[in-house]
Amino acid sequence: MPTATAVMNAETRSSLASHFGKRILADEDLLVELASTLRLYSLSAKTLFFKYEAYAIDNDIPPGTPLTLEVLRELKNTIQKERGGSGAGGAAASAAAFATPARPGLSALGGGSAMRSAMKPSLGSMLGSGGPSATPRAGMPPNTPFTKGSAQRTAAGGAAHQQNGPMSSASKYTAFQTPSRPGQSAAAGMEGIEFDSPAPQPGKGQLLETLNPQIALQKSRLGQSTRVKLAVSVDPKLWDYRYMFEKPADKGEALDDRIDELAQLLIDHYALEDDLGDPAQQTQEDVYVVGRICPDAPANPSTSAVQATKLGDHADDVDMLTGDAESRKTKGPLNLTGAISVDASAPSNSSSASKSKQGGGAYPLLPRLTPQGIYLETSRVLGSGSRTRLVFSPTCTVKGAPPGAANPIGLFPGMIVGCKGRNVGGDSFRVEEILLVPSLPHSISNIRNMLTLQHEDPKFLQGEAAQIMIASGPYVDLNNSNDLDFAPWHKMCDWIESGTHSDDLNAEAPSRSDVLLLLGPFVPANHPALLSPTLSGLPSELFSKHIAGRLTRLGQTNPGTTVILVPSTNDICNRHTAWPQPAFEKSDEELGLPKRVKRLPNPALFTINEVTIAVSTADVLRDLKAEELVQRVSDPAGGNKVDGAVAAPKDQVARLIRHVLGQRSFYPLYPSSPASALTLDVTHSNLAIFPSVTPDVLILPSTLKSFARIIDSTVVLNPGVITAAASLASAASVAGPTAAKTEDQPVASEAQQQPVTLARMVIVPLPRDELERLESSKAVNEETGQDGEAHRVYERARVDLIQI
Repeated sequence: MPTATAVMNAETRSSLASHFGKRILADEDLLVELASTLRLYSLSAKTLFFKYEAYAIDNDIPPGTPLTLEVLRELKNTIQKERGGSGAGGAAASAAAFATPARPGLSALGGGSAMRSAMKPSLGSMLGSGGPSATPRAGMPPNTPFTKGSAQRTAAGGAAHQQNGPMSSASKYTAFQTPSRPGQSAAAGMEGIEFDSPAPQPGKGQLLETLNPQIALQKSRLGQSTRVKLAVSVDPKLWDYRYMFEKPADKGEALDDRIDELAQLLIDHYALEDDLGDPAQQTQEDVYVVGRICPDAPANPSTSAVQATKLGDHADDVDMLTGDAESRKTKGPLNLTGAISVDASAPSNSSSASKSKQGGGAYPLLPRLTPQGIYLETSRVLGSGSRTRLVFSPTCTVKGAPPGAANPIGLFPGMIVGCKGRNVGGDSFRVEEILLVPSLPHSISNIRNMLTLQHEDPKFLQGEAAQIMIASGPYVDLNNSNDLDFAPWHKMCDWIESGTHSDDLNAEAPSRSDVLLLLGPFVPANHPALLSPTLSGLPSELFSKHIAGRLTRLGQTNPGTTVILVPSTNDICNRHTAWPQPAFEKSDEELGLPKRVKRLPNPALFTINEVTIAVSTADVLRDLKAEELVQRVSDPAGGNKVDGAVAAPKDQVARLIRHVLGQRSFYPLYPSSPASALTLDVTHSNLAIFPSVTPDVLILPSTLKSFARIIDSTVVLNPGVITAAASLASAASVAGPTAAKTEDQPVASEAQQQPVTLARMVIVPLPRDELERLESSKAVNEETGQDGEAHRVYERARVDLIQI
């Protein structure tokens, strides 16, 4: 009889011991049987443990009972029955059973004993840990519910690509269905696999918008190894926390610390000689105060809370919360005597209420900022945490704003500002001057390092441009309740994989990229198909099959591309649902992500060569737009002239971006806006601030219209949602299709005709002769006084928004 050491490696033994207890290491026969079970059914130790827990509950085994050899063999027989056989023979028998179903409605359940097993629900089947529905139809992905139109969508072999068109919505990767070894995910088993299907040949994309079109595209020599250097200043220990343990005292302390920190910054920046005052105290002289902008709200909402029973009764208030500007203008501020909670699950006939319902959960109706309801909240040190109403003088001016950007000024809840004025009557503070928080300086780099990375070292660019591709999820159509085949995702991957060196000079053609930056959500938690009773796979299996699988293949076709993943709070495969949010866990084997994929937290600040890039998947632009109050003031007394400030005075997008840059935070709102219902972890909000520099490139994906702009010397990019065009097309088809479809038309073809959008950034290096001249003259940066040179990315970055 083989020993346990001969049939499993040390990593598998350790994983089994961590789940089933170290006592199993003393039972050689039990270890051998465990290894056999893992190998036969291609399970990980974690998955087998979940199946054992489900089996124990179904069979009334007391919790904590050690696993025995007899129980394991019974569990093995149960798994064998659920899968309709044993090993490869069982899979073949299952496929044969599915080949001729009695009627379409039973095709997903199989027949015989499998059918009888399906009629008896168990905890294991409810958890998706097995059962007849877990056995895929031949040629079907294991996690896709079978429908009448699925047979038409099934493609034979390989990746099921169309020869001269986009990929089928129901892509089938036979390699995904057979992991290479026990405990390994299906996607990880793809290393070295040759795909039988021909390489995809999608057509050119459509150029929607270009920033800096004068920068010509260059041909790159992207090969087998990466040409860029990725550096991330992330301390994993800071992100290793449990957000459910947040304490109110810690939350208040974090809010106060932020006010005190920026108050000291304002004192230093504006050289204020007098001490900061308390806006709640009556004074006869002008004083400077610092605090957080907040709306008028009850002092103790819990004592006057009113629970609404029907959402329809408050549809007008919900209109105001969903960002309807016209509604706010005509109805004025919310008239609340208490914090009214609305049950979003209650039915309503109003369209606005429907939108709120889709957001999920019960959201409190928080009052908005109004011209008569702007309050300044101080910290405990500066003003005992008091709230004082602000009244803006007709001659009020703004300091610290770029020329032309101070009138009008935007205010929002959570904005920290300084004010100069006086409180004469004790009930309000009259503001004569507003002091804005200055943004951080841009980073500079050592000239020798820039020469090495951009020109001299043969491992890097050698004078060529760096290309970065950016896409933002969700990668499925949320309006299609049956779409869990990730058609937009596969279409985008096909387009990227088909890029060649000859395409580098064509702005609309796919080209190879040095970096592929993918932003979540990847498997959105609010997708209606996840609630379907016919869903046979777990979300982690969907992620492993579609996302990790294609990334593994991309590593084979484009080995020189560095892939970066940033999660979203709407990602069902990330255990952390509060923001700021840690990266996908490396220890999560079920996701099947290749080791070469870089996983970053949300938000993240990193550098590619010398370029500093900041990214967050929280929709801060939409939330700021929904909560911002525009207040007109006089011409500013003085402004800071900023290079690259090209926005018009009344440019709303520029104003929203300046809120982020000026407040030095990825999400300066507090509380978070009901528009996105972001779960904000205030205690750890220090993880969401710009640490020491303003990024060269700021990526803020939003449901607002995509754009690429230069704001205050920062390249700001909203790549849009990759399925935004598909969602609009779906909505249009629901409203009324323009052409009738034939009955024999494949269902997937409609999804494939819907375009997807992404962004491509090309960053050319600084001229070599200029860098050599600066190095020889030992130039010193004027702003920082340090030896180095500003990156000037806004001068040498071209951004293309592409629709494919």
